[in-house]
Formats: sequence, structure tokens, C-alpha cells
Amino acid sequence: MQKLGQHFLNDTATRKKIASVLFRMHAPVIIEIGPGHGELTNELIKLFPDSRIIVIERDAELAQKLRLSHPRLEIQEGDAREILPALPKILGLKNGEYIITGNIPYYITGNLFRILGELKPRPLGVTFMIQKEVGERVSAEAPNMNLLAACVQAYADVSYEFTVPKKVFCPPPKVDSAVVSILFHEKKLPTHYFDVVHGAFKQPRKTILNNIHELMPVYSKEELEIILRDSGIREQDRPQSLSVLQIISLAERFEKELTSLSTQTNAKSGV
Repeated sequence: MQKLGQHFLNDTATRKKIASVLFRMHAPVIIEIGPGHGELTNELIKLFPDSRIIVIERDAELAQKLRLSHPRLEIQEGDAREILPALPKILGLKNGEYIITGNIPYYITGNLFRILGELKPRPLGVTFMIQKEVGERVSAEAPNMNLLAACVQAYADVSYEFTVPKKVFCPPPKVDSAVVSILFHEKKLPTHYFDVVHGAFKQPRKTILNNIHELMPVYSKEELEIILRDSGIREQDRPQSLSVLQIISLAERFEKELTSLSTQTNAKSGV
């Protein structure tokens, strides 16, 4: 099992706490990633007697055991990174009609967050158990903002729910875990929001002014200082001090120029 990065949650109290976070969302369809032996799945079955429960399990042996022990489950066998992007449409779901949960191995966490941002239709929310350090990063706010938080919080509100000590897993991982909840919103983003995010955080030790100037060399630093101040940003500020709203403001200011740059780049590459 360890080759798949699996650590099984043995603590009943923690499983109940995770399920209670999900219960606050409550949707007619629940998708669980990596159910393993069904530790959390059992709580979901009890807490959501009327919900449709779908699990994605990569391990064929575990998937078969779940089929035999829980006939109510709908089992998708394979890699969640390949199955999840198309699953909501295949199931005929609508926006906000489902929630996602799971104990997520570290090596697929970043990929899953990217997939979540592109899911259509979108879930109502997500409750993941992830590495504590990643949970702290994705839920961070200014003055501790980072690239991951700025990307995820563009499409959802993120809450750090509680810490899960490593001793409650078998085998125990090297670090503690965290449960985070993610509630999706319909905030409309500028087309080039993520270009500005990656530009601003390209070199976190540099000032926002220097990073944005590399992204937008068509502006002088003096012009950029004025634009930054209009967004409530000082020229000496670092990217960590940015809020999502400030990044949106910058992306809106640069929309025309970034679109023009993108068009020129595509024309040169023959796209």
C-alpha cells in the first residue's frame, strides 16, 4: 500500500469530525477519493443515508473489498487525477450538487487542486485531509499569502478546520495532517488573473514592483508604482502581502496589455 502513499486513519473521533465538516455542506452526491479500507466511507454511509456515494479507488484489491462490503457504493476504479475531471459531467451533475472528500497523498495534492479549479460543473465544496504544511499554505492570508493560496482562493473560500496528529494513522506518516474545507464561489475572475499571480510570486523575495515589472515591461516602474498604489499596494511590499482582491485589481488593470501580449505570442508561434 505504501507505494500509493496510503496511510489509513484509525481514529474514530477524527473520522466523525471530518464527516461533521462535510455535513455542514450536505449535497445529494458525495465523491470520496481514496477510501482505502472504508474508514471514512463508513461514517459517510451512516451520516448521509439519502445521498449517492461514489468512491474513486486506485487499488484493485481494496476496490473489490469495498464492493463486497458496501453494495450501496458506486465504485470508480483508477487514478482520481484521470477520473475526476470528467466524472461530474458523466454523472450528469449540476453546479453545487456534489461534494468531494478524501485523505489525499502528498504527491497528488497539487495536481488535485489544479483539477478542482477547472471542474465543470463545480462542486458545492471539498473537505480534504492533507499534509499540515500544505493545509497551512492553502488557507494562508496576507501577510502570509503564497502562490498556492492565491490560486485556490481565487475560486473558493478555504478554512483550516483542525490538525490530525500522525499517531492516529497506520502506518504513521512522518508529519501531521490537516483537514481543510473549500467552499466554491462564483466570483468572476479577469482572464489573466493567474498570469498575474504567477508573475507576482515568480520570485517571492523580490518586491511586487520588480516581479510585476518583469511581467509587464511595457510599463515603467514609475507607472507601475502608481498602479500598485491605486490597488493599496506599496512599491516595497513583497508578494506575501497581497490579497486575492488586490491581485484581481491588478489583473483588471493589465487586462488589455496582457491580452495583446498573448495574441502576439500566439501569432509568433503560429497558434
